Amino acid sequence: MRYRTELFFGSLLLLAGVAFLLGTIFRVNVWDFCWPIGLILVGVWILFRPRLGFGNMPMNFRPFGGVRRSGAWQVRDEEVWMFLGDIRLNFAEAQVPSGETSFRFFGFIGDIDVLVPQGVGVALSAAAFINDTKVFGQKRNSFFFPVYITSDDYSTAERKILIETYFFIGDINIKRL
Repeated sequence: MRYRTELFFGSLLLLAGVAFLLGTIFRVNVWDFCWPIGLILVGVWILFRPRLGFGNMPMNFRPFGGVRRSGAWQVRDEEVWMFLGDIRLNFAEAQVPSGETSFRFFGFIGDIDVLVPQGVGVALSAAAFINDTKVFGQKRNSFFFPVYITSDDYSTAERKILIETYFFIGDINIKRL
């Protein structure tokens, strides 16, 4: 299911809104319950997350920091979870395998810069509350709506890169060499 994460976060926001509305009506401080329950859920998720996974994709957890890939590196599926960070992917000298390679980035605030060589197709799926996206010179700003952009050669390219981002605030810039 492609939209499973969006459905999860949308449902979470809906439940939080209902909880705060009921808290206001019944004069209950919802924060007294949300923080402890939230911390418990995050702890349980961290303990059991590797067994749930999105397939065979390795997961990196970097709360504050980022991901930097440049030079000659082997491209493979990857999932990164962060709170706040920068992601820099330079595919100029990278060994991109045939077929589709997926990158998934989850976080609160993220800045993503990607440099892609000619002949490599790119697809972007960016879901964020606030999204500033620039792909191959095409700029899109969105507020609470996902952005889907593919390069013109994506369907026919032998080597493809799929980038999926899920942030509260996201800034994404993808350029060709």
